[in-house]
Order: sequence, then structure tokens, then C-alpha cells
Amino acid sequence: MERVTGLDATTIAARIVDAAQRARETALAALASSDHTVVIRAGDAEVRALGMLTAMGETSEAEVQLRAAFRDVTAAVYRLARHDPEVAERIAAELDRMHRPLVADDLRAQARTDSRNEIAS
Repeated sequence: MERVTGLDATTIAARIVDAAQRARETALAALASSDHTVVIRAGDAEVRALGMLTAMGETSEAEVQLRAAFRDVTAAVYRLARHDPEVAERIAAELDRMHRPLVADDLRAQARTDSRNEIAS
């Protein structure tokens, strides 16, 4: 799973959410200091970012952030599994109990691949 690289839809959406939030914070700070030009520019940036999210089919900033968090947890699990076969097996066994054998098998394969690479070194 972690093998996927580049700008996947979740990464792009999460970055757009971050940009929208920064624009909103900037607009609010500018409003507090009566900098109307910055309020308008930051507000426009926020609206454009939100428009991009809508065009991507996103309906919730929280959902985007949750998917990004799940992606990060998944990456951490795979990274840990590659460095600790015992942990990999424990997580894979739990995935088997959760009726996710394909994910469990993939995790085991990742752990075996890293173990073989360390032995060959």
C-alpha cells in the first residue's frame, strides 16, 4: 500500500484543505487588523481552494483529513512491519481476524521482502 507514490487524490485534497484553512486564517487576521485588501485576496484564495475541493467531489474537509490520517497510519504500519517481522505478523494476524486476508498477506510479503534484503546485505 505504501508503495504508491506521487500525488494521489487524498494528498492533493489534503493540501488543498490546508491551503483553504491558511487562507481563512489569513483573512480573519487581516479582518482584525482592518487590512481589507488582504481580506479580499485571502477570501478569494479560500473560495478558489474550496471550489477545487468541490470539483474533486469532496464534500467534507474533515473526511479529507481523516483519509490523509488513515494513509499516514497505513504508511507507518508498513514501514514498521518491514523493520520488525514479529510486529508485522501480529498485525497481519489481527487483519486475518478482521477478515482482511489480502491486506494481511501483503503486509507479510512486505516484511519478508525487507528481511531478505537485510540478509543479502
